[in-house]
Amino acid sequence: MRKRKLSLKSQARVRQTRNQLSSLVLYQSIQTTLSKAKYAKSKMEKLLGDARKLEGSNLVRKVASELYGGASKKFVDTFGMIESVSVYKIGTRSGDGAPMAIVRINSKAPEKVSQSDKKIQSKKDK
Repeated sequence: MRKRKLSLKSQARVRQTRNQLSSLVLYQSIQTTLSKAKYAKSKMEKLLGDARKLEGSNLVRKVASELYGGASKKFVDTFGMIESVSVYKIGTRSGDGAPMAIVRINSKAPEKVSQSDKKIQSKKDK
């Protein structure tokens, strides 16, 4: 398997990936070059796969090592709602002609509880 270097040294590549994944979790989508978008998508899918296998403190520890601050807390709270990660091509950048893409997290819609269900639930609780 060919590894992506993104024309960066190892430490810079790791920092950039952490920044992109943290922004992706916080904002649900980011705009970047196509090669960086593909790399971020593969890393996020790997993180999602690992998160589904882990529980409790192991999950928090793994996510904290991959993401920064508030993004790790938000990821732990909402990772069950994330279905997939998509990359959409949007054209080229005007300055240098680099192909651009949007990376977006596709989430499940939160379940809506109807008024009748709320009434039934409140009766059961009494």
